[in-house]
Amino acid sequence: MDRILFEGLECSAHIGVPDEERAHRQKLWLDLEIDADLSAAAGADNPAAMLDYSKVYELVTKLVEEKPRRLIEALAYEVADIVLYAVPEAE
Repeated sequence: MDRILFEGLECSAHIGVPDEERAHRQKLWLDLEIDADLSAAAGADNPAAMLDYSKVYELVTKLVEEKPRRLIEALAYEVADIVLYAVPEAE
């Protein structure tokens, strides 16, 4: 199993428990660690078999920025869910 790291993925979100905190976007920096089997892509030098990094970035930033949340834990759960289920190569 191979490991891909997204470090410092910058997003902005309306997040926080008090309404005042959620009223304005706040910058967030996310670190993602994805385990995936990259041997098919590496062995064949085949882009079609690789994990689509741009898709991961697009899905995660869209999710983070689409709606307000109160808890960072809720956001982290949603990010993990989208990476596990929307990106089929990830485990």
